[in-house]
Amino acid sequence: MNNTFGVITENVLEHYSMFIYNRGGELVFYSTDQNAKWDGKFKGKYCTEGVYIYSCTYRRPNTTDIVTRKGNVILIR
Repeated sequence: MNNTFGVITENVLEHYSMFIYNRGGELVFYSTDQNAKWDGKFKGKYCTEGVYIYSCTYRRPNTTDIVTRKGNVILIR
């Protein structure tokens, strides 16, 4: 069980950003801090259970390739 959603890595990522959207397309989480985690809240209130879409973009150290990962996370209480 996870209480938060975010990136887990030992690398210090460059050009990092994470966006999480609800099914209506509303942005519920954004961060450029790779250590920040989404706690299932939006504007201080818990989001409804369901599927949320994420997009994470970053560059690994000593590389030139920008990586984008997209997927979904299911919020269950």
